[in-house]
Amino acid sequence: MRTRLWVVTAVVALVVSGGGVAAWSATRRHAPVPAALHDDLTARVVRLLEADLAWANEITMEPGRQPVCEAALFGLDPVDARDVGQVRSVYAWVSCKWLPPAGQRAGLTARDLSGAVVPIAVRLGRTNHVEVPRDGESTYPADIRRIFPRDVRDVAFDGSPALDAANTRVDARVTALLA
Repeated sequence: MRTRLWVVTAVVALVVSGGGVAAWSATRRHAPVPAALHDDLTARVVRLLEADLAWANEITMEPGRQPVCEAALFGLDPVDARDVGQVRSVYAWVSCKWLPPAGQRAGLTARDLSGAVVPIAVRLGRTNHVEVPRDGESTYPADIRRIFPRDVRDVAFDGSPALDAANTRVDARVTALLA
């Protein structure tokens, strides 16, 4: 009788702990970007976007437009990276405005410029690559699921609390450049 009680208790404990592990792994959130990496990776994402000719034409097809961007990072791959060199992907919401050529800026404000606020994945390596979800009722959600790991998809769909600060920073940079 004691042996049977012990076996039943062990089975119940395994089932409960297994269910707990399954629930924990299904709801686990992406670790925040370590403070030691945050500023370097944010600057790297911004520099990459502002220098990328394809990104310069992402919103406007007008020649000579220059993107001015800020980023709100919300994840890394691998999640346990402790050195910038270990990071393979950076997940961020970016806020960008497109400046016209210098001779066409008179009288403009940050509100007058084309802009975009989108989640992106930056794949780092010998050649860096930016992935952006496409617009569209069916393509946008499918692209979010394809581009972003499960544990950061909620932020990719819903936005980041740090995005307001990124919007403020990009408007301040644009205002200074237009002055």
